[in-house]
Amino acid sequence: MATLSLPPGTCPRSSAATDPATVARAWFMGKWPLLFNPIAPVPLAIGIRRDLLKARGESVSDSGVRRALKSWCNQPMYLERIACGGYRYGPTGPAGKVTDKQRKRATRTLRGRAEPESTNT
Repeated sequence: MATLSLPPGTCPRSSAATDPATVARAWFMGKWPLLFNPIAPVPLAIGIRRDLLKARGESVSDSGVRRALKSWCNQPMYLERIACGGYRYGPTGPAGKVTDKQRKRATRTLRGRAEPESTNT
């Protein structure tokens, strides 16, 4: 596993090497590189957390899996893939399709992030 280093003068809340979400995310990417590809994320199966919890090792906590999935599924590239529609994937392959409601929600979320915050002057 690669060592993460922080810029001088930073004080993280917890070490990246021991943060449960970081450990879980690294485990996801190592075990299922096609599902958890940071360059080309794919829509994940609904309920994938159950599958991940069943397959996890002792070094991966429940809270780490939950937090890592939340972070993964809220990143812009992932939301863009959801907004495009298509199939969802789980550890064993295709697992349903992205619904129109899910596509619209992802699109709204992305638009909301793109809009500049209004300032009250």
